[in-house]
Amino acid sequence: MKILLIEDDSAIVELLSETLTAHHYTIDVATDGQTGLTLATDWEYDLVLLDLLIPRIDGIALCQQLRSQQFQKPILLLTAKDSSADIVKGLDAGADDYLTKPFELSELLARIRALLRRGETKLAPTVLTWGALQVNLESAQVLYAEQPLALSPKEYSLLTLFLRNPQRTFSRSEIIDRLWSIDACPGEGTVTNLIKDLRRKLKTAGMQTDLLETVYGMGYRLRSPESSAIQTVLARYQKTFASRVDRLEQDIQFNPSKAAQEAHKLAGALGSFGYEIGSKIARSIEHLLIEERSRSQITPLIAQLKQELTKPPTQINVTQPPQTQAAKVMLVDDDAVTLNLLSDLLCSCGLQVTSVQHPEKFWQTLSMTQPDVLVMDLEMPNLNGAELCRDVRQHDRWRHLPILMVTAHTDARSIQQAFAAGADDFIRKSLIQPEFVPRVMSRIDRSRLQAIQS
Repeated sequence: MKILLIEDDSAIVELLSETLTAHHYTIDVATDGQTGLTLATDWEYDLVLLDLLIPRIDGIALCQQLRSQQFQKPILLLTAKDSSADIVKGLDAGADDYLTKPFELSELLARIRALLRRGETKLAPTVLTWGALQVNLESAQVLYAEQPLALSPKEYSLLTLFLRNPQRTFSRSEIIDRLWSIDACPGEGTVTNLIKDLRRKLKTAGMQTDLLETVYGMGYRLRSPESSAIQTVLARYQKTFASRVDRLEQDIQFNPSKAAQEAHKLAGALGSFGYEIGSKIARSIEHLLIEERSRSQITPLIAQLKQELTKPPTQINVTQPPQTQAAKVMLVDDDAVTLNLLSDLLCSCGLQVTSVQHPEKFWQTLSMTQPDVLVMDLEMPNLNGAELCRDVRQHDRWRHLPILMVTAHTDARSIQQAFAAGADDFIRKSLIQPEFVPRVMSRIDRSRLQAIQS
C-alpha cells in the first residue's frame, strides 16, 4: 500500500517514514501543499497523511482542492490544533479522520488500517489467502501450509499488492509506482528479478502452481486459484501420508487384516493426490496381504513406498468448469482424506456436498439429502460399492439417479463390475484431479436435460 505524507517537519517526516516503511507501506513525502497537490493528482496513492500547518497551500485548502477534483482516497489529518472548531473545519473540508499531535504511533497505524479497510467496497479481510498461502496483514506474517515463509519487505509488498487486487493486471511500471517511492525508482529489470525471487521462494515452500502469471505485452496478474482446493487439501494432508505408512507397517506386523484395509485406502488417497507410483505400490501391498504372503515380500515395498513419498507429487493442471446451477452431490468413501479432496473440489464450483464415511449411514443420508448425483468408492471395508449401486438401482425412487464410481482399481474386471451394477461413469482415483469435476458436472447437466425432455 502506498501513502503520501505531506508534512514540513523533518523530524516527524523521518519518524513516520521509518515507522510506516517498517510496516510494509511505501512512502512518498511532500514538504509543502503545492507539491502534495501535484503528487496526489498525478500519482496513485491509497491514503494521504496531511498536516494542517504546511507552507504554500495549507492543509484545509489542500483537502478542499483534492475533494473538488474528485480525489476519493482516504485523507488523515495530523494537527497540533485540538479545538473542536479546528477538528470540525478539517472534517468539513473533506478529511476522513484526524489525529492530534503528539500521538502514539500504534494509534496512527490502527487509524491507517481502519481507513484503508473503509476504502474497500466491502469489509476487507485481515488475512489474505490463496490456496494454502496465508498473509496476515496486521502481523505481516506469511504462512504456506501452516509453515512460516520469510519474505523481504519488497517481496511482501509485491505479494500483498496482487492478493489485494486479484482481478487486476499490473505492468512493470505500475508495480514500480506502487512499491517504490519517487526518490528511489528502479529499472523494470528490478521488478522482473523481484517476481522471480518471490516465485522461487513460494516454490521452495511447496507451492506447485505459479501464483503470478505473465500476461504478455501487459504485465502480471494473480493466477486464478483454479486448483486452490487441491493445493489446500494437499498441503493439509501431504505430511500425514508418511505417518500412515508407518501405521501400515505396524499393522502388517500385529494386525494383517486391518493392514490390508489401510493399504487399500492409502492406495486410493495417494492416487488422488498425484502419487501414482506410490498408489501402485500400496495396491501391490494390499494384494500381498490379502494373499497372506510373507512379510519378507512386503518389506521391500514398504521401503519403496517411503522413498516415493520423499518425492514431490505429479503436478496436475485442473481446469475449473463454470459454476452450475445449485445441485447436490452425495459422496461415499471410507477414506477421510479422499472425501475432503472431493468435497473441496465440488464446493469450489458452487455445489452442495454431503459426505458419508460410514456406509451404515448410507440409506438414511440418501433419503434426507435427495442428491442430484451419487459418487462412491467401488470397494470399502465390509461393503461392496457395486452391490450398493445395484441396490440403489432396484429402488424406483433412485432408478435414474446418476451414479459415478471412483476406485484405485484399474483392471478391466473392476470397470465391467461397476457398469454391470448400473454405474453411469467410472473414474480412477489417479485421474480424480483433472477429470472428476467435469464428469460430475456433465452427469448433472445430462440428468437435467433428460428430465426436461421427458
